Amino acid sequence: MNLSESGETGTLDLRLSTPSAPREVHTAVSVARAPRLAVLFTTVAGFGLLANVLGYLRETALAASYGSSATTDAFFGAAFIPNTLYAIIAAGAGAAVLVPVLVQYREKSDAEARELALTLLNLTTLALVVLTLILTLTSSVWIRLLFPGFAPGTSRLSVELAYILNPTVIFLSVSAILAGVLNAFGRFRAVAVAPCVGNVVTVVAICLSVNWGGIHGAAIGVAIGAFVQLVVMAWVAFSKTVPYRVHWNMAHLGLRGFAGMAAPTMAYLAVAYVSLAAERIFASGFSPGALSTLSYAMRLFVLPVAFVAGSFATVLHTELSQLAGRNELHQLGERFRRGVDLTIFMLIPVFLGVLVFSHAIVSLAYGYGKFSDENVGMTASAFTAYSLGLIPLALGTLCQRLFYAFRVPRMLLIIECMALATYLITAPMLGRIFGIPGLALARSCSFLIVGGLSFAVALRKLASARLGTSLVSQLSRCAIAALPTTLLWIALASQLHRLEPSTARWERLLVLASAAVIGSALYLFTARAMRCQGADGAIRGTTGLFFEAAGRMRLMKRVAS
Repeated sequence: MNLSESGETGTLDLRLSTPSAPREVHTAVSVARAPRLAVLFTTVAGFGLLANVLGYLRETALAASYGSSATTDAFFGAAFIPNTLYAIIAAGAGAAVLVPVLVQYREKSDAEARELALTLLNLTTLALVVLTLILTLTSSVWIRLLFPGFAPGTSRLSVELAYILNPTVIFLSVSAILAGVLNAFGRFRAVAVAPCVGNVVTVVAICLSVNWGGIHGAAIGVAIGAFVQLVVMAWVAFSKTVPYRVHWNMAHLGLRGFAGMAAPTMAYLAVAYVSLAAERIFASGFSPGALSTLSYAMRLFVLPVAFVAGSFATVLHTELSQLAGRNELHQLGERFRRGVDLTIFMLIPVFLGVLVFSHAIVSLAYGYGKFSDENVGMTASAFTAYSLGLIPLALGTLCQRLFYAFRVPRMLLIIECMALATYLITAPMLGRIFGIPGLALARSCSFLIVGGLSFAVALRKLASARLGTSLVSQLSRCAIAALPTTLLWIALASQLHRLEPSTARWERLLVLASAAVIGSALYLFTARAMRCQGADGAIRGTTGLFFEAAGRMRLMKRVAS
């Protein structure tokens, strides 16, 4: 979001020894990867889930330490532009765009691909340093423009925090470039591990900031965590994949191909973040803490999307780029369909679980310290509203990588402009009617536009009517299979609401965990009966893990005795 990190050959080793080798190597890669999708997904998703859980713990530490208040509004306001620039640069020049270009050059020569990677890395780093200096010098200006509803004291605090957080643009964006290089060379694990290490550092720093440094100390912790993430990523990339040297080959033909994809992609992302900026502007006009409420709810919302759709997109992206480059549309369509089927299979119960247990989830996630019951209720409402767009956003994420593989990022720009128009029309209206949750609901409407239009274009690109039929069939089967689980969860949720407020938090967590385990087991076997795609593999994998764990426990008992 990796495999050969220990020095062995990568999953996509394309070094060619003879002129006749390319076709043989391509075939071997395609065949080898098919049965390994689940293995790669498990590896990437496992580390990706850990990184996102640690990211959630970072938000939890912030919520418990500072609540949902003007102080946290200032923090999230200061982080907005650095995070936005990082997201635009990371997606516009990172793995999504960089992988297809580097894979193309790897088919010719690994040395040529490394030369292009170093040129792009050095140019991007230089541009980021200049951009960060400009961003820092203009912090007070963009804070006032973006958050006109902030009180004077909140604006001053936000500017001070921006000075601390602005360097994260360099740290995280360079990490994104390195992630693209590592993914192109088949090394996925380091890309997932580095954010985990950085988030651990950040969580510890935020917890310590309560007594040392306050919210300024928390901001310093975030900056240090981003720097640590860069150090880990750079160490793996430079020691195992692309030995670093100062290199500027401005005549490299790959720069033109990269720029041809990066420019429209960055434009598309800029449009996407205009709607996010509009959401923040609207939120700043509500009561203090509104901006923090949306940020906390969004953190929980993106967790399943990143875990499922993000992991599948990462695993499939390199292969989709190869198949598109060779115009093997049938195989490309089959691999994409497989990713869509598995994504729907995994996210249907997650979506229903969020709708049923949103208040309990938010309470267990953030209901500590200064995060009041009122904060929990408002965040839960926003979380529920966001989650209505969960499946469309996941489909849009997969389609995005398909468009990059076809090298048509301009399509993303068109779709995002339509989603922006939808948001700007619906957000003021829904905000007036429903308050803060109305802004989240408007965001879900834009996700629906993105997911629906992206999938429609994907069908056209792949020229596959079967893909649309497969989506409808899988969606219907999974929804029907989830009905018994939903009824069970509704019954358990009613029991959870009846618990006394003084009930220990671990008891509530036990009820929620039991609901997840029992409901998931029921869903798996019902889905198997409904012949949902992915059910058999999920059951085999789950039972395999269970027996493996049981075997290890027996072995430990024998060793102990």
